[in-house]
Amino acid sequence: MIDALLERTHKVLTENVRKITLKSSPSGENLKSLFLMHLEFIRKNPGIPKLVFSDAVVMGSPERREKLFSIVKTYTDRLAEIAEKGQKQGDIFSDISPEAVAFSMVSFVQYTGLILNLTDGRSDLGALAESAWSYIERTIRKDKYREGQ
Repeated sequence: MIDALLERTHKVLTENVRKITLKSSPSGENLKSLFLMHLEFIRKNPGIPKLVFSDAVVMGSPERREKLFSIVKTYTDRLAEIAEKGQKQGDIFSDISPEAVAFSMVSFVQYTGLILNLTDGRSDLGALAESAWSYIERTIRKDKYREGQ
């Protein structure tokens, strides 16, 4: 069952990236859409963050840990590719590592998922998400911030 849930998570994240990369929106907007889609997935599936950090996965078989690592790596690589595309298009600052953009996004999603779980879903996910994205956006979006640079 654990492997099936990990595979489902992988499929959802991959499908979200596929949907977004078909859009002609600026990369910064695509990243925001993915961020919100990821949070919505966690909101609808609050057990996923628990599963990801569970002993069954983290302390389980080396194959399961490798599977989880592969899912995370594939997802962050796709996020980094979108950020890099945004840099080439002039939408995202060129002095920021695309990998750092991906890391920040996943970190903020995980934090939001953690808070959602610790409060048994009573936290305002929308407010947390908006606050987190606003911070990320200020650091990456060339068209919105630091115009003079």
